[in-house]
Amino acid sequence: MPPKSVPLDPLLDLLGCGVPPDATPAPTTSKKRKADSEPTSTPKTKKNWSTIEDKSLCRAWLNTTQDAIERIHVYYREIIEKFNEENETKKSFSPIVVRSASSVECCWGHILRFVNKYIGFYAQAEARLKSGNNDISIPAEAKELFKANCPMAFNLEHCYVMLKDASKFQATSQPPKAKPTQTTPNTPTDFATQASSPSAVDVEDEEPSEQSVLGNERMEGQKAAKKKHADDESMGKIVHLQKELLQISRERLDTMKLAVRDAADEAILSKDLDSMCDRKRAYYEKKLKAIYNREDAEEAAEIERIEKEKERLIAEAKEKAVAEAEKKKEKEKKGKAKAKGKGKEIEVEIEINDVVDTTNKANFEDNYEANN
Repeated sequence: MPPKSVPLDPLLDLLGCGVPPDATPAPTTSKKRKADSEPTSTPKTKKNWSTIEDKSLCRAWLNTTQDAIERIHVYYREIIEKFNEENETKKSFSPIVVRSASSVECCWGHILRFVNKYIGFYAQAEARLKSGNNDISIPAEAKELFKANCPMAFNLEHCYVMLKDASKFQATSQPPKAKPTQTTPNTPTDFATQASSPSAVDVEDEEPSEQSVLGNERMEGQKAAKKKHADDESMGKIVHLQKELLQISRERLDTMKLAVRDAADEAILSKDLDSMCDRKRAYYEKKLKAIYNREDAEEAAEIERIEKEKERLIAEAKEKAVAEAEKKKEKEKKGKAKAKGKGKEIEVEIEINDVVDTTNKANFEDNYEANN
């Protein structure tokens, strides 16, 4: 019987078979990878905001009493839906998609930032250009300043026209600071939600002390102001009522203390000292002496209070009498001056009448002699 051939090393057999160690043989049926069977999806990019959307957002912001982003988004959605309903019958009309709240906030941030800058550059252009130039050169100069400082072209004139004269926008707008600007490249997320203006972000706008995208100084609506005023009045009434209740409680507590003290004093005063032993009598005699001393002190304090009140009333009466006397004296002085002035007027009138009478008499005599 031939001996079995035993390999010197098990790895040699594995190498001879072409199978790596600790490896399972590959399956005979090949399957395609999932990535090969599915088509590659291209990343979706949102469109930039159109002019109509910019105007709708500005209109929504101007028509909200407070510029909270939730209220702006609700009003903006209503405007877009109404616009789509009015234009859905037109040919080749593609409805506008309502943006998300984050997209609305980002877009309004761009509009607020760049329109504020343009307003500042417009004011600089007005200051630079002297008299003699027409108003057409001012916007051109402002756009050149905007492009030189950003640098980019200003293409939010439709928003500027809607916002520049609005009192709400003027309350939140601030001129741009003279600081060097730094532009950052666009990212896909920024490009998806940016406004129709170029996406250049200033370093000064990223500082927390600067105005936020919605304006740090928020306008308070009439309803909120009325509610705040009513709340202040209610709070004032509550505080006044609490003070009155506290005063009443103090007076009631003082009354109760006096009643308890009077009852204790009455109990001591009603004791018969003759039937007591010497020690007990001495104790109650001290109590009686303390009661008498306290009553004498209270009586003296009351007398002193009455005297001070009398002095105060007398002083007030004297001051009032002196003031009335001075007022009467001033009135008499004015009356005398007025009477003296009237006397001069009467003398002047008498002299004028004498002159008139003398003139009339002379004219009468001349006429009489001429006629006779």
